[in-house]
Amino acid sequence: MDYDPLSTYFPDEEVLFAREDIAESYPGWRMFFDGAANFKGVAIGTILILESEQHYPASAKIRFPCTNNMAEYEAYILGIKMSFDMNIKELLVIRDSNLLIHQFQGKWTTKNVKILPYLHCLKELCKKFKHIPRIPNVCRRSRNLVIHDLASR
Repeated sequence: MDYDPLSTYFPDEEVLFAREDIAESYPGWRMFFDGAANFKGVAIGTILILESEQHYPASAKIRFPCTNNMAEYEAYILGIKMSFDMNIKELLVIRDSNLLIHQFQGKWTTKNVKILPYLHCLKELCKKFKHIPRIPNVCRRSRNLVIHDLASR
């Protein structure tokens, strides 16, 4: 039997920047974020994007043991704190994980006691904003890789 290598094809895999199709319909700031917990450690990343396509990325290593979901919350909080420091009052938060968004919106319950402090912190921080709509990230896989790369540094 001949070896037949697995061929993979990802449309637009050559795209190496974060830009969301929603840019045309949403005129304000957008935030993408990601957290990663693996054998290399825990890291988080976030990018704030202005309508003029200016990018403000940030990443950090987490120096305490935590789950991947905790890393996701850490990344979300980092982005919200950055937004607050930059005096942003209205923000579109875009994420590819339904878990965090639905927990924040109260659509899904949060039973993990380690996640509850993150959820409460995030809700308190978001009270300082005029409006923060949250939507799942439906952008292409290659665009998600940029945020994931920030979180994996």
